[in-house]
Amino acid sequence: MKMPRLKLSFRTYNDSAFETKAQVIVAAVTLYFENPTPEIATLLEAISAFSDALTAAGNGDRLLIAEKNRCRKILEGLLLELAAFVTLAAKGDRDKLIKSAFDLHKEAEPKPAVTAPTSIKVTSTDNPGEVLVKVTGAKNVKHYRHEYAQAPVTENTVWKDQLDSRREFLFQGLKPGAEYIFRSAAVGLRGAKAYSKTVSHFVQG
Repeated sequence: MKMPRLKLSFRTYNDSAFETKAQVIVAAVTLYFENPTPEIATLLEAISAFSDALTAAGNGDRLLIAEKNRCRKILEGLLLELAAFVTLAAKGDRDKLIKSAFDLHKEAEPKPAVTAPTSIKVTSTDNPGEVLVKVTGAKNVKHYRHEYAQAPVTENTVWKDQLDSRREFLFQGLKPGAEYIFRSAAVGLRGAKAYSKTVSHFVQG
C-alpha cells in the first residue's frame, strides 16, 4: 500500500473557499499538533491579511486584486511549509494526516483481475483445415491468446498461439482429419492470463 500523501496545491479552491480552508487547517493543526512550523501566530496573521485583501478587492480595483493575489501566494507558501511539517509529524499515519484538515491524494483503486473464459466453442468451417474458436464469459480482458496443439498433448507440447482483441479466432492451415486441442487465455493487466478449459476437436477435411 502506498504511503498517504497530502495534496500540495490549492488551485481548485476559489479565493473565498481558500480562505475558509486555510482557517480550518490552522484550527485543526492547532488542536492536534504540537509546536507546528510555521508558528500559528504567523499563519493567523497571513490569513487575516488575505481576508482583508479579499474584501478590499471586491470592488474590482486592479491594484487591490493584485494585492489580494500577493497575499494569497504568501498564505499558500506558508501552508505548504505547514504541510511539510504535518507530513513529518504524522510519520505516515493516515488518521493523523486527515486530522490536519489538509486534502489527501485519493488512493488508486485496485484494478479488477482478469477472469478466465467460462466457455469455449470449437467448430470446423466449410473450408478444409479451418477451425473457429470462440470463447465467452471472460472479464477485465485486454486481449486474448488463442492456442492450439496437435493431440496428444504432453508436458513437452509446444502450443501455437495467436493474439487477438476479439474473443473468437479462425485458425487456418490445420491438417484435415487430425485431432487438435484448443484453449484460449484471457489476458489482463501486466500480462496476467486466465485460461479456458481445453477442448479436443477433429479438423474436417
